[in-house]
Formats: sequence, C-alpha cells, structure tokens
Amino acid sequence: MPICTTPAPEDSVKGFTGWLAKRKPDTRLSKRKNVLPHKVFHVNLSDIIAGKGFTNAHVVSWRHIYSDKHGSTAIETKVGESGDFLFHEAHSGPMVDEMKTLHLKLKKRKKLQSETYEFAFLRMFALKISAIWLRAADRQNDYFVPLPPYFYGLEQGRLYPVSEFIAITQRAITQLSAKSRGPAQRMMGG
Repeated sequence: MPICTTPAPEDSVKGFTGWLAKRKPDTRLSKRKNVLPHKVFHVNLSDIIAGKGFTNAHVVSWRHIYSDKHGSTAIETKVGESGDFLFHEAHSGPMVDEMKTLHLKLKKRKKLQSETYEFAFLRMFALKISAIWLRAADRQNDYFVPLPPYFYGLEQGRLYPVSEFIAITQRAITQLSAKSRGPAQRMMGG
C-alpha cells in the first residue's frame, strides 16, 4: 500500500483509548478500524530559512483520529516527564474532518502509487500552517497537503512536492519577519 500508517506505541494507544473510554464508554476499540494513528511533527523555522528544509523536524506527539457516526475527533498523546504517554489534547472540526477525508482520497491517487509514504501531520505554529506530510524514504520525494485554514496562497486539497512547499514556507517566514520589524518593534525602546 503506497500510503501507510505507522502503528503508534502501545503506551500512546493506552492514553488514547483511556481518554476515549471515559467519554464514550460504549465504544469498542479492540479492532481499532475506526482509528487513524500518525506522528505529529514540528519544525524550526530557522532550519527552513537555513536551507535544511524538514530534515530536522521532530516528533512531538502522536495523534489518533477516531471516527464514529458523530464525526471525527483527533486525540493527541505525548510523552510526559515520567516517560509515559499521556493525554495531551483533543480536537474536532474542519481540519480533523478534512484530514480524515484526505487520507482516503490520497490512498487512491495514482501519482502516489510508485512509492511508499508514511502518513504524518506537520504543524508550524508561527506560520499557522498545518499539513498532511507524506514522508517518503528519501526526504526529497515527500509531499504535503495543507489543511484548513489556508494561508500564503496554499490551496485546499493540492499535493505539494517538498521543494514547492519549502519555497512557500520560506516566503511566509520572510513575510512574517518583515511584519515583526514594523512600527511596533521600533516602540520597544532601549
């Protein structure tokens, strides 16, 4: 299968199922067929500007998108100070629904049939960019699909090759830097 999901660590699954069981006690999770586990990555904007792209992106947590007749919910677990996976946060709404829908659509894309991709999630808080990250064995073959809301000219449902996505994020960082050097910066005194 060209787009694969990486099994989450068992402790992360326990954190997710524990949270879900408290809110939906009638849920049967033994089959886990309604769950889409994936890694959550963050990247340093300075790495993008320095030309390193996403090579130093690091896993910050695991997300489990659970779907039922009421919709989809993303439950995130991360490693606590004790080394155990703990419930971190839960989300629902357009971004989670879009991610679940895109996962199914991307699995059918002919363009993605020639290589195996890990399904992951990339968050860049400072730029307000979230995207599905299709991680190939070689980072030069990665693809990104932005998730709502869309900024910097990113288009809904579009598959961006890594080089194009990096160029867009570099321009966005430049725009953000220019804004932060505006009149408010001069008012800081010294």
